[in-house]
Amino acid sequence: MNNTLPSLSLSGLELHCQRYPAMIGWYRALLEAEIDYRDPVQCWLRRPDGSRLLLLDTQLANRPREVAGIPGLALVAARFEDLAARYRALKQRNIYPERANRNGLVTTLIYRDPDGNPLSLRYLLPAAERPQGEYRAMGEEFDPASLFDPEPVLG
Repeated sequence: MNNTLPSLSLSGLELHCQRYPAMIGWYRALLEAEIDYRDPVQCWLRRPDGSRLLLLDTQLANRPREVAGIPGLALVAARFEDLAARYRALKQRNIYPERANRNGLVTTLIYRDPDGNPLSLRYLLPAAERPQGEYRAMGEEFDPASLFDPEPVLG
């Protein structure tokens, strides 16, 4: 008898919001998502890959904002160029990272959504490309503009 449960896949995340309209706009820009459904309490955002983010307005709830839960979201870019393109697209919408770190293994851009929740955009080197040796967990901070903004063409 096989006691293995059927596999599950993550289809989306739920995030409680204090700044509901601002959060909808911010996450739509970040995730390139469309609104599947919206009412005064909830908004379902759908990404091009089909995954969803459910935003819930906590201002209408008769309780304090929850303190337990997801401490932040992390999204991974498939290629370094994809991380750079996302940085530039968000910058055009005046969305800038709070800080950026790299440690030779991972390059991370840390943003804050309108409610102050952290969100990390990351690029992780493929195993075959990773340098040998130890990595500093926090790595070093860097200016993302120096890495991702194109060099000006002098004429």
